Amino acid sequence: MNFANALLCRLGKAPQLIDGASGARLDDVRGHVIASAAMLRETGLERGDRLLLAAQLDLDTVVAYLATIYAGCVAVPLPAAQCFAEARTFAAATGAKAIWSSTLRESSALPVIVGVAQGDVQDSNVAAEPTDIAVLNATSGSTGKPRLVMVSHANLLANTEAIVRSQLLTSDDRALLQLPLHYCFGASVLHSHLWAGGSVVVDRRSMFPNRLIGSTIDHACTSFAGVPFTYEQIIAAADFDRLAGSSLKRFLQAGGKLEIQVVESIVARVPSADFYVMYGQTEATSRISTFEVHRHTAKLGSAGTPVDNLKVFAVGADFRPLAAGRSGELAVRGASVTAGYWNDKDGTAERFVNGTLLTGDAGRVDEDGFIWIEGRIADFLKMRGMRVSIGEIEARLRLAEGISEIAAFPACHPRYGEAFGLAVVAEKEHDRANIVRDLTRRIDPLWICAGINFVDSLPRNDVGKILRGRLAEKCGS
Repeated sequence: MNFANALLCRLGKAPQLIDGASGARLDDVRGHVIASAAMLRETGLERGDRLLLAAQLDLDTVVAYLATIYAGCVAVPLPAAQCFAEARTFAAATGAKAIWSSTLRESSALPVIVGVAQGDVQDSNVAAEPTDIAVLNATSGSTGKPRLVMVSHANLLANTEAIVRSQLLTSDDRALLQLPLHYCFGASVLHSHLWAGGSVVVDRRSMFPNRLIGSTIDHACTSFAGVPFTYEQIIAAADFDRLAGSSLKRFLQAGGKLEIQVVESIVARVPSADFYVMYGQTEATSRISTFEVHRHTAKLGSAGTPVDNLKVFAVGADFRPLAAGRSGELAVRGASVTAGYWNDKDGTAERFVNGTLLTGDAGRVDEDGFIWIEGRIADFLKMRGMRVSIGEIEARLRLAEGISEIAAFPACHPRYGEAFGLAVVAEKEHDRANIVRDLTRRIDPLWICAGINFVDSLPRNDVGKILRGRLAEKCGS
């Protein structure tokens, strides 16, 4: 069962892919993918060979990604700049045979395959076993040190079908995709909308919210997908309220917790569109759960219920399931759970136990089956004997006057031990001394703050997650 072949068999009416910035369209995705897969095989790539993809958010990258899987090879999508800068490292880690790039570039580490093909080529997809690896996906966590997750053809199929059902996607749907393809959330938006027979608009102008809004409207998109940082940006954009009269039917949000007041504001200002809060991990292919805000307002703040082919439960320190409502580590079991990390037996054994994924997230599942995430287990600090999450610290201190952004990170106090530091991006017109006074007033007396640091910006990865490790290095741990 080759996932890409199955996907191509479900493509809907043209155009299936559109470039949001240029307006270019791809009407025959199937033909381009089949021809490009043949081109890859002609270079000597065989079933199971790894191919580094210097991924950009453009039509050629989408075709090359699907063609790699269709050819029976293993796609290793990476940010284009990182792919070339660290080619030797990734080549050694994966045993990759080549790099694919949409533009002509040279690498001393590996041969470079450039561009895609088109034309009439006999359909000759390479068969794949369900457990064969289709993609090696780098985790998008906040440590800046990714692991490569082994995602099989069966994983992709199971997660894609579950997403289509959970979001009620049809052949009339069109997604605005501004998330990178090397990010599992971005890839899942592509997979699910094409699988439903719909279409996808790729738009790499993620730092220009008004242009994304314009693209969504101009191309009659029904789905808009983003991470918390995306929504914080677009809700402040001058053109945001134009979405209220558009064809948009759903907002899709994953990649971390979005403040409830932001969700409520979006729902109020664009009442014609449903809002889906989703929880996922690369280790579970992509989506784990979905929360439909419009249907369950009493549960706002929850990560929703599991997609229909997964089970989610909390476990204790002995890995035994806990009763409903009790907090522990969230665990996931089902068809989307991957086999673990590439060439990392210790890491796999730590996170994957008898087919169950230990997510590393603290949380609980209530009596109605709704998931409540309390934070990353690694992001809990024990100060004066009390466990406090970094998220709780940030939520309280974010209310201080004159703050544009704030992030907490683990630190060490010379006298009291475990503590936290703060990195603050101040609004220009506010006095820093006043900000420090307000923050100090809001810090719980039992908390231990090792220092307040003013920075120009918070370091983030390419999907908007704050890199706390870099903050600790920059501000002093």
